[in-house]
Amino acid sequence: HHPENYGYTPKHNITAAYEARFTHSFNTQNPATDLQHQFLDAYMTHFPSTPVYIGEYHRVGASQADDLGMILSLAEQNPIFLGISFFQYQVAYWKAGTERDFGMFGLGSVSLAAMDYFGTTYQIYCLEPQSDAVPGMVMPSALANVYGGPDVNYSALCVRRPEAVALNGSGYSEILAQHSVPQMAGFVERLIHRMGATVSPGAEGSLHSLAQVFVDNGSFEDLASEVASRPSWIDFDAHANCVADRGVPPSTVQQAVDQVCSQATSFSCEDIPEQCAGNIYRSADYVFSRYYKEMGATKPLVDCSFQGAAVYASSEVYGRWTGSWQCVDEGVMAPDTQESRTTLGPSTEQATTGAATAIVMSTTSLGFASSSTAASTATMNSSALSTGASTTDEPTWHFSTMQPGRHSDMKPGGHFLERSASRSMALLWLPLAVMLSHTLLLATELGM
Repeated sequence: HHPENYGYTPKHNITAAYEARFTHSFNTQNPATDLQHQFLDAYMTHFPSTPVYIGEYHRVGASQADDLGMILSLAEQNPIFLGISFFQYQVAYWKAGTERDFGMFGLGSVSLAAMDYFGTTYQIYCLEPQSDAVPGMVMPSALANVYGGPDVNYSALCVRRPEAVALNGSGYSEILAQHSVPQMAGFVERLIHRMGATVSPGAEGSLHSLAQVFVDNGSFEDLASEVASRPSWIDFDAHANCVADRGVPPSTVQQAVDQVCSQATSFSCEDIPEQCAGNIYRSADYVFSRYYKEMGATKPLVDCSFQGAAVYASSEVYGRWTGSWQCVDEGVMAPDTQESRTTLGPSTEQATTGAATAIVMSTTSLGFASSSTAASTATMNSSALSTGASTTDEPTWHFSTMQPGRHSDMKPGGHFLERSASRSMALLWLPLAVMLSHTLLLATELGM
């Protein structure tokens, strides 16, 4: 309390920094009826100006609508009380006993996707809502009602997504069996992207009209023919080409490259430029795009596969991958990509890859990562071609998080729910913010 007694003169007022920056938190599963008299009354006496929130809150066995409604009312009545983070998103299957009672969602029996983890393939299962204490109610619906948000479409949770099924007759049949126009529209748009095209701006109505036709009647062959006929509402890219699928493991891409190189006659793989040869995906861009041209291919879905390692993509897609456009035959950059990305040297690539690794590993150490998070990332990268999403040459799933299994704990901060007297807010991992505040405060005090 008296640093001057020890010959130390503070550079800054730590007390003032604490009072201005810090937020307290605690965890509890006590009922909301306990909060005011067991905690808030005494807390506001001792910490009248320091906000507080509950970092993990869930009264197991209670009606969530009633309990959460009461605790949010307390947040409105007590401005110092910021609210709660509801605990938790998914059942913690790796725990035992009552520790498994907190999740809003459990894992269903339907596998939506598969994720490669250092040579082992793990299934990514769908989510199923867990029951609330009120008969006929499930926990996610109770939370949605309390917070005034939209409910979840539970019927779509355990059905195959358009991005996850095979882009052929079998995948089409899986989507057709769902009798869903939005699901079919997603499948149709993915097919459009795989043919090097995009839906014209403002033409979503035409996309859904076509989806409705094929929900009612038709086949995958008819659908592919319809898209290939180039209707006016689809924009086909003249610079689309056959490139490496960034959602495929490097070993698979390498095998396909080796096979194509042994068959190509119009070019030699020994002449692959340095900026392409240093990366297997860019090497494959060089090889696949030239061999596709050599074959005189006209059917992207059939001719641009190469053992599943290739995909036909528009310049809007491959033009955003680092250095890819330089390796694709007659490739171009994406229209809005910065000119500074036109040159890629080994040092640049190494720095980029290192940064990606650091980011993923950092989030893992802070507890954000989970098997489901990794699955989402893997799905994002494997479907980047069909969605037109920007990505890099090295798929994110190579920088794996924690080892996943059939059941893994997931506690994403995106489901951080809070309400105060003056506002409703979504807080994202305030414990991290507090930790960073500690770090910044110490760094400031030490003059760093």
